[in-house]
Amino acid sequence: MAFFRITACFLALVALGGCATKTGETMTRWDAQWDEREQRYDSKAVSAQNLIDLESNGLRQAMLAGEKDGSLERFTTLEYELAKAIAQREVIRSYRKLLATNPTPGIFDSWLTDQIALLAQISDEYTTHWNGFLETYVNSDVVPANFSNWPEEVKVSFRMRGLFDGGKEELQRVNREYGFYAQEVQQAEIADEIQRQKVSNALSQMGQQMQTYSFQQQLLNQQQTPTVCNTIGNTTVCN
Repeated sequence: MAFFRITACFLALVALGGCATKTGETMTRWDAQWDEREQRYDSKAVSAQNLIDLESNGLRQAMLAGEKDGSLERFTTLEYELAKAIAQREVIRSYRKLLATNPTPGIFDSWLTDQIALLAQISDEYTTHWNGFLETYVNSDVVPANFSNWPEEVKVSFRMRGLFDGGKEELQRVNREYGFYAQEVQQAEIADEIQRQKVSNALSQMGQQMQTYSFQQQLLNQQQTPTVCNTIGNTTVCN
């Protein structure tokens, strides 16, 4: 019976400690979600770049010719969407790399501050460039010598705007998600600690049962050892 009790204890121990931790499962589930989003942004960026490569020359020529066929809107939309997807992808990629280091909330806040500073810099550059474009190509009474470059200047402005909007949107999103992620990880760590305590208790119980089984086995062996008696003269000795 003692052997069967030990076996039952061992099987219970395997059941307690033989599966993945709740913390690991939680991190893996969240990271899979972020990986899917990063891949989606990358796909959007590649698709937008392919369309730009295919259409940009024709759109640029139509814009320079002053045609009112929606070329300007199409041109700026493609450039904007490309930059926005790139910004979203880079933010979540940087975020995932940060989480791989298991950062403290303070380190996350520091990362967030740095990202906000980058967005502020892009915003300033966008404002400066766009105002310069308007002053040179739109509000000026003098036609600039490099007038044919205006589509490129428009492209730069809309890419900057896409970088800002995409970065801001994704940064707000991961900031919200981090709160839920950190809370779930904390709860999983508590559950794992409870599980580890159960395993520790099971190990202690198994050790005690092993000691009891060993003592009982010694007694049994002694009882089963045949008695041997030797008689020398009038004296009999039994072992």
